Amino acid sequence: MKLKTITGFFLAIFLVTLVLIVNAIVIDGDLTDWQSVSPIVTDNIGDSIPAYWPDIVSAYVTHDSENLFLRVDNAEPCWIPAYIWSNVTIRTNDGSLYLIQAFVEEERTVVRLTGATSLTDDCKDLSPPLYIYYDRCAMSLDQESIEFSVPLADLKNPTSIDLVFWTGMRIWEHYDRAPDTGFVSYAIIHKVQSTVDIDPDTLNLKSNGKWITGYITLPEGRNVEDVVLETVRLDGIAAEWSDIQDGVYMAKFDRAAVQGLTNEPDYEEETKFYELTLTIRGELIDGTPFEGTDTIRVIMK
Repeated sequence: MKLKTITGFFLAIFLVTLVLIVNAIVIDGDLTDWQSVSPIVTDNIGDSIPAYWPDIVSAYVTHDSENLFLRVDNAEPCWIPAYIWSNVTIRTNDGSLYLIQAFVEEERTVVRLTGATSLTDDCKDLSPPLYIYYDRCAMSLDQESIEFSVPLADLKNPTSIDLVFWTGMRIWEHYDRAPDTGFVSYAIIHKVQSTVDIDPDTLNLKSNGKWITGYITLPEGRNVEDVVLETVRLDGIAAEWSDIQDGVYMAKFDRAAVQGLTNEPDYEEETKFYELTLTIRGELIDGTPFEGTDTIRVIMK
């Protein structure tokens, strides 16, 4: 759908920012993909009981559209070489209680998701497990950290969770916890997939023009009037102004900047065009992120 008439400007007045961390986390023991994630909780060194058992230093949480990722750092490697354990109790926004148990033992890596009896007390799991996962857990090279994941769908796709991190010699024992009292909370913002239509459909690099226009349609239940102009980007290029007509959000991007995204294929053929996929991202006024893609044809110079 192409809207050619400009009827007015939609100016975003209020901007409410919530943090959404979407990282390409790979469960492989390499922690470099966690560099942009800050600890959700830190813990004192030397407070594990007994003192030589695993001692939590910090814990991390992040997510993508499908998975919840967790990481626990200990003060030093487990006294048993190539072994590491971690337990996390979770309460979701609907009140459900879960216990995630992750362990690496020599060549075996297992994550168990069970129901739980408590969030903050000496929790016991409710066997049998709801789910058992393999290849969703890994130990860092220094053997001090463990990273693991569970599908969000198996937690019934919560929008927020409360967490307590535990560690111990066996999955039912806890020798240290973080935080020491209470719990920490984490918001899970689910990205809205939008329909994007970029105009022109064919971008002639020889032609002059001022704007590239993106038409954004949100799914049912979402209102384009909630789109915050200052957050709208086309592959990193900020929208300069916008309008709304017939339930479609129209964003204008500088044509020269968008053309700077194009790269002519490094080959010689008779064809004079190639396809380019562009992505528009942004946020709604409540902090919910959205994105959508469209593919256009680029006529080479």
